Amino acid sequence: MIVIAQGPRRSVDTNAGAPVSPVASLQSLIHSGLISGLAPQTSPEPPSGECLDHTGIAEYVLPLTVEVMTRMSNGVVIGTVEEVGAARWDNAKGDRPSDELEITVANVVRPVRVSVEERVAGAAPSPDEVLWVPGGTIGCHRFILQGIPDLKPGARYVFFLSSRQPSMARAGELAGVAIWPVDETSHVVTPEDGSVSLSDFRRRVQGSD
Repeated sequence: MIVIAQGPRRSVDTNAGAPVSPVASLQSLIHSGLISGLAPQTSPEPPSGECLDHTGIAEYVLPLTVEVMTRMSNGVVIGTVEEVGAARWDNAKGDRPSDELEITVANVVRPVRVSVEERVAGAAPSPDEVLWVPGGTIGCHRFILQGIPDLKPGARYVFFLSSRQPSMARAGELAGVAIWPVDETSHVVTPEDGSVSLSDFRRRVQGSD
C-alpha cells in the first residue's frame, strides 16, 4: 500500500544518512519510456500552483530482509550510479495528468544509468545499463517515495531488479524493486538487518532460492 501526502516545498535531506527502507512492488509504479539518452523528448509540464513536496509512503506486511527482497526480485546486482536522468510523468506521452489527484509520486519516474560491477543473482542488465526508479523533480515540485535513497553519481548501491520493462524502454532495460546503499566500507545498508558486509550479503542472496 502506498500512502500519498504533500506539503509546501521545503529543504529536506531525503537520505539523511539513515538506513533506508526498500520499495516493494515498484513494478506497479515504473513505466514511461526512454526517448534519447536519459532526457525526455520534451520537458515535462510542471504542476500548477505553489511548489510542493509530494511524498509517498510504502507500507509492508513482511519484514524486508535480504532473503525476502531476493525472492521478490528477478535479479540482484551491485553497481555504481553514473547518471540520474530527468524525472517525467509516467504515461506513454509524458503528459501531465489532467486529474490533480494523479499528480503524485506514483506517476513520476526517472531513468538511472548504472555501471554494473557484479551480478549476485538472477537476471542482470548489461555492464552499462539504464534502470527506472520512481520520484524526482518536475519544475519546483519534488516527488519522493520513502525508502528510495537520494541517488548520487559515483555512489554504489545494491539493486533488486524486476523483469518488467517500462512501456517505451529500449530492449533489455529493467526496473528496480528496491535500492540499498553500499557504504565506503563495502557494507550494504539494509532496513531490517542493519549493516551487512558484501560477502555476507552475497551468501544470503544466493542462499535464498
